[in-house]
Amino acid sequence: MAPRGRPRWIAPSAVRAQPVVAGGIVAIPTLDGRVFALDELTGATRWVVDTGSPILGSLAITDGTVIAATQGGDAFGLAVPDGAQRWRTQVARKGVVASPPVAGGRVFVGAKDGTFAALDAATGQVLWRF
Repeated sequence: MAPRGRPRWIAPSAVRAQPVVAGGIVAIPTLDGRVFALDELTGATRWVVDTGSPILGSLAITDGTVIAATQGGDAFGLAVPDGAQRWRTQVARKGVVASPPVAGGRVFVGAKDGTFAALDAATGQVLWRF
């Protein structure tokens, strides 16, 4: 917050989930399917990626990669510095509405259709599916 409790900056689109912070950016998922990376200090937009489907859960960041999972059933790995798509993986037929946890170099994604999968966080490759 700025002096006297005024916000320094405001998110540029409707947000339903918690942002994540790493590498000097605040990564924000939006209901219109975009991921915004804002400068942590100024709020200036560093990059924006349109995933094409709403993002209802929070993002994750691991090893310089922003992880997003969408209602369309896709998971994305986006480079922290510039938003470049490192990978995109179709995880399920129906939407992902939960935040994707990350542990041990794996991303875990569950979807409405009952699919649960572990992905390699660096490549997006499906390691196993239940």
